[in-house]
Amino acid sequence: MMLPLLKWGNLALILASLATLLAPYVHPEYFWPLSITGLFFPWLLLLHLAFIGFWLYQKNRYFLYSLGWLAISWNHFDSLVGVSTPDISPDGLSVLSLNCHGFFAPSTGKRPTPEEWESWISANKEVDFLFFQEFPSNGRFSGAGAAVAKKEFARHWPHKYHKAGGRLAIWSKYPLSDKKVNYFSNHVNGIMQATATVNKQRIRLLNVHLQSNSITELSDEFVTDLDVPEKETLNKFVEMLRRYKNAAIQRARQVKQLEEILEDSSGSLVLGGDFNDTPQSYAYQRIHSYLSDGFRQKGMGIGTTYQGKLPGLRIDYIFFSPDLFVESYRHQKTRFSDHKMVQTSFRWKE
Repeated sequence: MMLPLLKWGNLALILASLATLLAPYVHPEYFWPLSITGLFFPWLLLLHLAFIGFWLYQKNRYFLYSLGWLAISWNHFDSLVGVSTPDISPDGLSVLSLNCHGFFAPSTGKRPTPEEWESWISANKEVDFLFFQEFPSNGRFSGAGAAVAKKEFARHWPHKYHKAGGRLAIWSKYPLSDKKVNYFSNHVNGIMQATATVNKQRIRLLNVHLQSNSITELSDEFVTDLDVPEKETLNKFVEMLRRYKNAAIQRARQVKQLEEILEDSSGSLVLGGDFNDTPQSYAYQRIHSYLSDGFRQKGMGIGTTYQGKLPGLRIDYIFFSPDLFVESYRHQKTRFSDHKMVQTSFRWKE
């Protein structure tokens, strides 16, 4: 009795998983429920691998069903799992992107100490460009390590762009020009632009933070209240869906503005930031149709970048124009944010 149920369960899983293949191509405004499926892709992948292992152990050809799904969804698989090796040249450049959460640790409620700043800056001082999202709106570092951060940032990245009141910032080892920023409905989410001049070559820099979902606290409350069958719990679930729907539609509209910038841009370009969306999303797919994803080029291992209560999400990216060659990629935890920082090295193609 158990095996027939598992067979039907495997088929149901495949049908549900097919939605993740459609989600990147359907505008959330037309059918927003598809956009949610991308959040579950890592877990669907694990279930398929479990079914493959089980059917192989049973010596049953049903393993071909999940294996077939993995084959047709390979473009999604390599957006989460990287198998590349670095290819670094001495004349390459590097860029780091981080949603820094105001340099305020969400788990401890503390800001970096002088020693933590010294350690972080020492490990990343060779990076050429820094893209920060949720940067302090006043442009100043705070806490016990503020003096160290201010001094060392100015020393290693003497050129910066930050507009007072906004939460996006670019720091650079090279001079910046053509600086401008377009915030959306607030001063947190937006698109920041600048052009760096490197040995007489110009490269366009785009620092992006798309619409936040604003569901983390609600999801925590919902999980806590699952054993309480009350109307309030259902209301929280409905509110989570409403917020996600609105955010997904807003991101799709914001990406339209980003596409207009990309269509008008020529020459070398690097785009980094927090998309608040997975690679199985409409927003990601639209940008990936113009630019290459650093992780998919040179990533190694599991690519998740969000460290919050919703696990398994890759929502932070660095993209490159076709004339740039990605040499390496890494993502690393930080103690003062619920996001990992993502970093790539690159060079111009010969």
